[in-house]
Amino acid sequence: MTIALQSRTDTRTGLNAYLKRRVLLILATFSFSAALAMSYSWDIALNWRYYGFGYVISTPRLIFSLLTVFFFAVFTRAGNGAAAFYQILSIFILLCPAAVYYSFGGATDTYFGTIILGLFAMFLTSHLSFKRPTFSRLSKRSVLALMLSLTVFSILAMVALGGLRYFNLNLLDVYLFRRSAAELLPSIFGYIISPVAKVVIPLGIVLGVYYRSNAIAVLFVLLTVVFFGLTHHKSVIAAPIVVLIFYLGLQRFSVQKSLIIVFLGIAAICLFEVAWRRAIGVSSSGMLSTFVMRRGFFMPALVDNLHIQFFTENSVYYWSNSRVSFGLVSSPYEVSSPFLIGEAFFGQREMSANTGFLGSGYANARSLGVVVYGLVLGFFIAVLNAHGRAVGHPFVICASLVVITSAMMSSDLVTILITHGLIFLMLCLSIMPGRSLKEAGA
Repeated sequence: MTIALQSRTDTRTGLNAYLKRRVLLILATFSFSAALAMSYSWDIALNWRYYGFGYVISTPRLIFSLLTVFFFAVFTRAGNGAAAFYQILSIFILLCPAAVYYSFGGATDTYFGTIILGLFAMFLTSHLSFKRPTFSRLSKRSVLALMLSLTVFSILAMVALGGLRYFNLNLLDVYLFRRSAAELLPSIFGYIISPVAKVVIPLGIVLGVYYRSNAIAVLFVLLTVVFFGLTHHKSVIAAPIVVLIFYLGLQRFSVQKSLIIVFLGIAAICLFEVAWRRAIGVSSSGMLSTFVMRRGFFMPALVDNLHIQFFTENSVYYWSNSRVSFGLVSSPYEVSSPFLIGEAFFGQREMSANTGFLGSGYANARSLGVVVYGLVLGFFIAVLNAHGRAVGHPFVICASLVVITSAMMSSDLVTILITHGLIFLMLCLSIMPGRSLKEAGA
């Protein structure tokens, strides 16, 4: 009788804790959506209307959007694993901005339906659970040496090919040198730069912190600065900062709390900037509103909508621009979808309107492409979750954060797998020594 009562008490306590976490997540996502809506109404729609940010409030759409956010928040995966992290992250960076843009910006019904479809597919396969795939495992010193060697080799190769000619550390001048610097390098570097920036360097930095080796962490940070100076991509500098913030946060807080703190903190700071500028009579966008709210949250939503709008009415690619078609499908266009959208909607032939798995999936096969991309991305997230159980979820989350976020927001999934290093990351995680990493603090 005592054991039965104890069991019921434990079950009730666990259920109460689960419900509290769900209620907290629902309140946080609603609060974040409200902050996005205020920023959109007070700033984005006023100052960036010419970019395509309209302002048409629809109460039925707003109610439906909130119900959609509620649904996804309720069905996120429980726990502190990589799958739970990326499900919650997708709500903050994809669904909440999409809900606001759909309710306040006049986006199409097809757009929001596509967002729901793609996220549902991703959630579906990311809930899978299976054994971690492994190969011959290397020692921690060998893994560190491999990451360091790859980074140093890439830097030395670029220097040998004349990269120092355009070396620049000024963030404001990156677009002046990026193309010239890229023209110095053979095309093979298109398959080297992104994996090093999005996989190798984050892995090296996290390993340095993980093993409490300040020298290694500092060395990778310095190499990051050099790598940025040679490649002129701002994401190279931003990635290590974001990775370290999340890694330190995940050491102290749960996955859910870490994400809530980060995104509500971002929203509060950006709203304060908007309110302060309005109070002093300045109507133009501030730096945070421009680079965080507009470019970070609403530009991906806008570009997804433009992709969906264009390819609903025109021919799709069916992966004709990708190696997966083996040249069997002829492309209906001379350029890839980001440049096509850049010219069609912004009038700039050289503008690349990059989009993640939702927009690029739709450009390839409409709803079928979105479902396929969502299922595949969710599968890889489930694989990351399996690795996390063995080597520590904070490590796996931070090692994969840049490349998975790119898949969600700014790159075609096939490109992420091959060019940006997701497959390479999976191979690296498969040789990680699980027990030693767990002993190091997982």
